[in-house]
Amino acid sequence: MRRAVFVFGTLIVLATARAGFAEADATTCKRVQKMLDMGRTTEDIVSTSAGTITEEDVDACKAAKSKDAPATNGTPGAEQKKAE
Repeated sequence: MRRAVFVFGTLIVLATARAGFAEADATTCKRVQKMLDMGRTTEDIVSTSAGTITEEDVDACKAAKSKDAPATNGTPGAEQKKAE
């Protein structure tokens, strides 16, 4: 009985921790995207993040943004014009 409770409790803790890390990744990407939109380079972001954001994180966020973003050919507001 004790073993079953221990195993079940461990599974709950691990599931909760995994969900927390996924949320942290989304938050990190939001921060990185905001800094990239302000014109900062990858080196600037990594040097000012005090070791919490790595170049791999920045690259992953860039890839996620390019995969999710519509093709606007660099034209600001192009998605709004297409909708009208």
